[in-house]
Amino acid sequence: MLSFRRRQVIFSQGDINDAAFFIEKGCVKLTVISRQGKEAIFAVLDVGCLFGEGCIASSRGGRPYNVVALTDTRVAKITRDMMINVLQTDIDTAYAFIRYLLQMNEGFRENLVHTLSDSAEERLAQALLLIARLNVKTGLRYPKLSQQELADMVGVSRQRVNWFMKRHAKAA
Repeated sequence: MLSFRRRQVIFSQGDINDAAFFIEKGCVKLTVISRQGKEAIFAVLDVGCLFGEGCIASSRGGRPYNVVALTDTRVAKITRDMMINVLQTDIDTAYAFIRYLLQMNEGFRENLVHTLSDSAEERLAQALLLIARLNVKTGLRYPKLSQQELADMVGVSRQRVNWFMKRHAKAA
């Protein structure tokens, strides 16, 4: 078991890809950095989720993304060898793992469709709903995201998020 404080980096893009992590407590954000240096948040994961599972594909190569704790987080580290051994010897666990990967893949696909087809304001509303759902699901205090972090999730500037938030506050 490993513990991370809010905003602590769990691993970075390019780090050795040698283990996966299962979230026991808290939530994390998964980000990528473009060649131009722009950060994009592509997932927020909470209790019961796994990240770093790509380690089973190859013991070489670097991590394809960053993971940062959004709240105080506790994870179980599962080495590549341990994962491969369990997947090869326990059919029920292998089946559950495949189902989990397919569900995650479907979620990423849905997010991509929303990113390509929804307005920025709709994407911001969906991001805020995701955070609210995490609050209810985990029973943790709302993980505070800055306007820049919301902008990174939605794919707009921080100023645009600020404008949307102010407009919404006036309407409410």
